[in-house]
Amino acid sequence: MFKDLFKKKEVVDNNINFDVLVEKVKKMPFKEGQNFLWKETFSLDKWNFITKPVMDINDPRPFIGEVEGKGWMYVFTDGPHARKFGEAQRLVNADGSINTIAMEPAKAVEWLCKWEESGVYGIMFNAGEFCWFAPIANLKPIMEYLNGGNA
Repeated sequence: MFKDLFKKKEVVDNNINFDVLVEKVKKMPFKEGQNFLWKETFSLDKWNFITKPVMDINDPRPFIGEVEGKGWMYVFTDGPHARKFGEAQRLVNADGSINTIAMEPAKAVEWLCKWEESGVYGIMFNAGEFCWFAPIANLKPIMEYLNGGNA
């Protein structure tokens, strides 16, 4: 059923085509689909946070957008999704590159919890037609649930 989700690494930066996965999840029973989507999300080697263009590459600042009056961090499963969003939001450096901060999911959750304390509400993966999202406060419980209660 899910064989078309897995692509060669040269197509995307990971083994899963998340656009196809999101379409499949929409057709599944809600809980089953969410479990599958978040399991694959937490199985990624890294999450890519897009940053604002900066003069000093050693001082990256994540892009935080506002949706309905709340701050959201934008996260991407791969380079092509980050580039598409970065270009649309004019987050491109003078040389045409897009900056991202890449983190392992567990470390990213810890980092995001600090941002939540600063008022950032949630994260949105692959912003656009095939996005999914969660409040930052839900990330640790999701991770613990997927790990059988052990984060």
